[in-house]
Amino acid sequence: GRHELALVMDAWGQVDGPAAVAYGQEIGSEQAMSSALSGWAAQYPEAARQWALANSENPDNPWMIPVIAGTARAHVDAALPMLYALPYGAARGRSLDYVIDAYARRGVDALASWVTGISDQRLREGAAARVAACMAQEDPQRAAEWAMKYAGTERQAQALVPVMATWARTAPADAVAWAEKLEPGRTHDLALEHVVGTWAQTDPAAAEAWLSRSGSGPSFDRARISIGMRYFESDPVRAMSWVSTVSDERMRNRMLERIAGAWTERDPAAASAFLGK
Repeated sequence: GRHELALVMDAWGQVDGPAAVAYGQEIGSEQAMSSALSGWAAQYPEAARQWALANSENPDNPWMIPVIAGTARAHVDAALPMLYALPYGAARGRSLDYVIDAYARRGVDALASWVTGISDQRLREGAAARVAACMAQEDPQRAAEWAMKYAGTERQAQALVPVMATWARTAPADAVAWAEKLEPGRTHDLALEHVVGTWAQTDPAAAEAWLSRSGSGPSFDRARISIGMRYFESDPVRAMSWVSTVSDERMRNRMLERIAGAWTERDPAAASAFLGK
């Protein structure tokens, strides 16, 4: 299968990178070529990098992804200049994931120290958002505060989503109390949405009780939708009841229409009887 081919090509690349990559070209398989390049880079990073540069005129060079992946796997420090040399784009984003995975083996503190030292602001903020998710496995509150400090205003909300979900699985009351203290806005609303949504998976009664006691303003709209959509299929009346409490009229009506439309398709008689009231 494809996985077995990837393993073989990676191993071959470590022994004879040029031949392995040439074989991948011969059979017309970019996956085989990528695996061979990754193995080649693990042993001879500069030679693999030169091949990648010679075989693509695109600054957002897709061949640099397996080169950086293989280099990072064996010598993460050697992968850093390659990552920094890439322009903002898909190749840099995917390569960053491989570098973070490799760097994380040194521990979260080492990973955090490296990220805060990145001079390119855009790269630093993108890395910080990813690091927050790693950090959350050990210390969700530290991860949340890290995301707010280093992920940048554009990425704060995105960075907080996995952190808040992780936190809510272990200490939902603490997570929701922290999220409530955020400044009103998109980050606050998304954080609450994911805390409440995750909390509702493990203790729906507690999550719903908390939300019922909370304010009914726009800051809680996403959380109310998150609760309501849990009942989208099992109890559409309950779903509509929760969504009806959303303060944003356009958001409320759009979600009510979706629930009603799906219910009508699934059970026309029951939907008609309720909606016709």
